Amino acid sequence: MKQKVREIKGVKVLGRCGITEEGISCFWTASGIEFDVKASELYLEVRASYRIYDLWLDIEIDGSLIQRRMLDPGEQKVCIFRGMDGSLTKHVRILRDTQAMPEDEVSRIDLLQVETDGTFEAVKEEKDNRPLIEVLGDSITSGEGLCGDHDLMDWVSHCFSATDTYEYQVAKALQADLSVLSQSGWGAYQAYDGARDHAVPLYYDKLAGVLGGSEDKEHGADATWQDYVGEWEGTYGIRRHPDVILINLGTNDSNLLPEQGEGLRNAFEERVYSFTKKLGQMHPKANVFWCYGMIGDPLMPQIRQAVERLTGEEDSSRYHVIELENTEEGELGSRLHPGKPSHDKAAKKIIEELKTIL
Repeated sequence: MKQKVREIKGVKVLGRCGITEEGISCFWTASGIEFDVKASELYLEVRASYRIYDLWLDIEIDGSLIQRRMLDPGEQKVCIFRGMDGSLTKHVRILRDTQAMPEDEVSRIDLLQVETDGTFEAVKEEKDNRPLIEVLGDSITSGEGLCGDHDLMDWVSHCFSATDTYEYQVAKALQADLSVLSQSGWGAYQAYDGARDHAVPLYYDKLAGVLGGSEDKEHGADATWQDYVGEWEGTYGIRRHPDVILINLGTNDSNLLPEQGEGLRNAFEERVYSFTKKLGQMHPKANVFWCYGMIGDPLMPQIRQAVERLTGEEDSSRYHVIELENTEEGELGSRLHPGKPSHDKAAKKIIEELKTIL
């Protein structure tokens, strides 16, 4: 039996994805789909569109990662599983492993069609009513450094991992859905090189506004997120409002702190304040957490001051700061980025904080 991915019974879209007549377009880290199927084998027809930075796919069955694979450019058929007990229901997740790559003229994975010898089943109610955690971040959140040898310094797609990150662990532990918007080298106010247009908050209102290529725009990347959600909310499990927002930005902003000094500190604090206020207005029931410190914390005073200002103005207890532990020498992964032990520490700290809310 063959059918389009978007027509699978009970299919749920994970993260900010484009939805077209032909399929589901994945732009961000850990974006994709999940569904339940009772079958002995399952195949996926997928299209990977890129020119420079190869795109990787993660496949989970019943919560365990069984495949992590690089996709060739163009359309291809991928075996999700075969030779399994056809009488048992499997919960399948298919995720984009690689962050959005704005340096490439196109960076998209389209999930097109599935083929199976079995049947699809409605996702169980508890999976359909999970809380939603939205995470905004930089290379740490993209999982840069979580794959590859400790000495690897090449900036290549295979050094990323979507399923070993702190945020993926948090969502899994708290049985929550996850939506990630992250970019290596970017910040809240400026990028590591001082580029002011490489600031994640500037692109929050778009589905995947960091991708400027015409092909990606045709698949929804340039759509206004609120309008897009307005069209699809309630379908494929898509929701307008997250229950929790985690922001792990500031590491790249501080790179030029020695040269820019107090001017940068003031501008950064104002961006933290204004963006947090905007998120609070857009999502009036969400708790917002600034999580910072995995690679130093020189801008922590500015984060705390901005959050305290907002908390005082609104007389609200839904704005928070979580100070994460610094990555120690033995906890580094590839590219001098936090490795799995560091992400584990961060996840544990965040889980403890969120348990009081979710």
